[in-house]
Amino acid sequence: MHSVNAKRPSFSSTAVGILVCALTLAPALFCQTATDAPALSTRTHSLSGTVVNSVTGEPIRRVMVQAAPANGTQMQSALTDSEGRFEFSGLPESDISVLAHKPGYFSTADLNPSDFQPETVHLVDDTATLTLQLLPEAIIAGHVATAKGDPIEDTPIRVFREVISNGYRRWEVKGQATTEEDGHFRMVGLMPGRYLLAAGPNLPNLRAVRSRGVRKEGFGTMFHPGAPDMDAATPVALTGGQQVTADFVLKLEPVFQVSGTLVGFPPGAGVGVQFTNKYGEVIPSPIDVDMQTGKFHGAIPGGSYILQARGSDSTGRLSATDLPLIVSGDVEGITLPLGAPITIPVNVELRPSSNSPEQLAAANFLPAREVAASSVRLISTDVHIDNVEYQAEKANGGLAFRNLAPGRYSVDISTTAPWYVRSARIGATDLLREDLVIGSGHRAEPLEIVLRDDGARLKGNILADGQSAGGWVLVCADQELLTHARTTLIAPGSGFEFVSLAPGEYKVLAFDRETFAALEFRNAEVLAPYLSKAATVTLHPGEEATINVERQGTAK
Repeated sequence: MHSVNAKRPSFSSTAVGILVCALTLAPALFCQTATDAPALSTRTHSLSGTVVNSVTGEPIRRVMVQAAPANGTQMQSALTDSEGRFEFSGLPESDISVLAHKPGYFSTADLNPSDFQPETVHLVDDTATLTLQLLPEAIIAGHVATAKGDPIEDTPIRVFREVISNGYRRWEVKGQATTEEDGHFRMVGLMPGRYLLAAGPNLPNLRAVRSRGVRKEGFGTMFHPGAPDMDAATPVALTGGQQVTADFVLKLEPVFQVSGTLVGFPPGAGVGVQFTNKYGEVIPSPIDVDMQTGKFHGAIPGGSYILQARGSDSTGRLSATDLPLIVSGDVEGITLPLGAPITIPVNVELRPSSNSPEQLAAANFLPAREVAASSVRLISTDVHIDNVEYQAEKANGGLAFRNLAPGRYSVDISTTAPWYVRSARIGATDLLREDLVIGSGHRAEPLEIVLRDDGARLKGNILADGQSAGGWVLVCADQELLTHARTTLIAPGSGFEFVSLAPGEYKVLAFDRETFAALEFRNAEVLAPYLSKAATVTLHPGEEATINVERQGTAK
């Protein structure tokens, strides 16, 4: 299967069991792991050390430190004293994994769980010492008030952290709070990174807005330092131990009525209607729906929204519609058609390089096609708070996407050797170069995928200052095909290998882990500064090529 190949140090089942115990059991408890190791030496040793704040260098008191021998003997636990010191005695002659934990601080395991390697000491002398570091949490605190300075209580506060995942950039909710009676809030437990902060909405009891009396008012959403939406907000870069103040001044806004009729839903179906913003966040403003008549009614402050309806029948088929809505006054008489369930069939054709009738028939036998195209996904390229993707599933003797929501998507196809994706199209849309746009009530043509088996193989090494090095390797055909770029992670001294690459010209880049972790490499504008230093290779059908790639750091 073509996927990211992350090579990491391996641990024995005994060591893994010990670490699980160390990370999950209460401090007062001990755990043991069964082992088939030979009889233990009776000679014992001592281990001492200090836990310090990695930012200030100051010792940290009352840190839980745990020492786990690799030979499976009993783990020991201790709390650091007022000077951050700890000590263990009676430890066997063994590799000892040492873990430290304290609320309000982050360990290496917290910060880099995928690359975590515990601090290890090999005890051969009578005593050993070491220094452990913990990173203090970052904190955001602030105050929400009106323009007159009056505090606003019960206002929801959300903090979003920038995440780069598989080359895509998005924002994830990493904390929520509500302002106190004095308008203050405090967000703790934040790791280093880039964050956005939003306050609101803070709305009245909107179910009473139908009255024709005095119009109600409420507070809409504002991003710090004073932007109406996420695109205009200024990120805050947090480092370990940093405390940032973020105050908001919110203005009362009139709340407008939004009403209409929902049509096209099947009898007995459950249907929900809600307001969301363009990032997929649901606005906590209820919408009443009369399932007998289809009439709905809600209220919302002025702004740009998506009126979203979702319904499902007894078989679980999802019907959906999204209606962009700009509210600057009362909006009445909306007709909201609930579209038919969105389904896209997926047809996979195998075209072997030796295409005799017998080989073609064997290759396109259904199980063979399913094995060749092991995974077909649609991944949302809209700016969403949450990652949105769909997996094609077996349906009626083939593959199909079912219950799709409207949006913009790229296609991701994983294949098994020797097959590669020659083409992927829906109608006239080339999905290797364009996104698929699905509208409400969309009736798409089938996704037609063609696979071939005459791909090329690319091997190579990463170099740093002329020496063999480890890191990430990225291979892409051109800047229009970044959604189909392939990557792999290799350890120092290891070579990389990509198989079943489509014939053509490729750019090959290598990065250190830190740079790659923050690189939105599927964005052509972001990757462009690095491409000028990329190695270039042209691959022919069935060819095997070898290349050395110089590792890059942060682009200037």
